[in-house]
Amino acid sequence: MAAKAKLITRSIAVWLLIIATETVNGVVRELFIAPRVGAQIGRRVSFCIAIVLIALVALYFVRWIGAVTVTQLLGVGFIWAILTFLFEVLAGSLIAGREWDQLITDFDPSKGGLMAFGLVLMQIVPALAYRLILILRPEIG
Repeated sequence: MAAKAKLITRSIAVWLLIIATETVNGVVRELFIAPRVGAQIGRRVSFCIAIVLIALVALYFVRWIGAVTVTQLLGVGFIWAILTFLFEVLAGSLIAGREWDQLITDFDPSKGGLMAFGLVLMQIVPALAYRLILILRPEIG
């Protein structure tokens, strides 16, 4: 049970780093990218940057987390996705004061929302990162 608690605690710690990185990404988008290219293109550019940043964090920390099976790695991704969803909804409504219909739009691909894709990627990126590490350095597997 201690190993499971350690895995969960480390998963949350890495998620905190991810969400801090993504918060900075959002600030950069709003201050520098969106004013130059518009809000919609700015969100798309920022989404691409987010994918790269999350992948880099996952690559760097996935072994430290201690997940090694596909189930554990997908569990880490599930923790990251759920925490990200809760953060986006709570920060969006409580801190940014956004209305619920605006928040829902962020998750609706038919309306240009990319968050649903982001959550799916968040779910699988630990497993992909671990697999990439094993391909690049098979001796550690």
